[in-house]
Amino acid sequence: MPKIAFVFPGQGSQAPGMGRELFHALGPAREAFAEMDAALESPVSALCFEGTAEQLQLTENTQPSILAASVAAWRFGQPWLDEVVPYLQANRDFVECFLAERLPAIRFPRQ
Repeated sequence: MPKIAFVFPGQGSQAPGMGRELFHALGPAREAFAEMDAALESPVSALCFEGTAEQLQLTENTQPSILAASVAAWRFGQPWLDEVVPYLQANRDFVECFLAERLPAIRFPRQ
C-alpha cells in the first residue's frame, strides 16, 4: 500500500475565493460551509468566496475560513479517503494541528 500524507493549511494559506469550487462541486462540501456558517452564526462561506485579501488576513477571519475550506476539502475527498490511513500528517499552525488530530470527531451542529 502506498504511503499517503495529509497536509493541512494554516494562516498565510488563505486566498480570496478559497473553497468556492468545492462548494459548487459536491453536496458534502456545501454542507461543510453551511454548518460552519450556522455554528459560528456568521457568513464564513461569504467571507471565503467574496472576502478581500485584507479581510482574510485578519486572524479572526483566517482561522474559521481555513477550517471551513479544509473541512469542505476533506468531505469532498471522503468517498475516496474512507479506507486511507495517513502515514504522515503535517500542519502549518498549532490550531490546525489540534483540529486536524480531531477532524473525524468535529461535528458542526445540525439544523
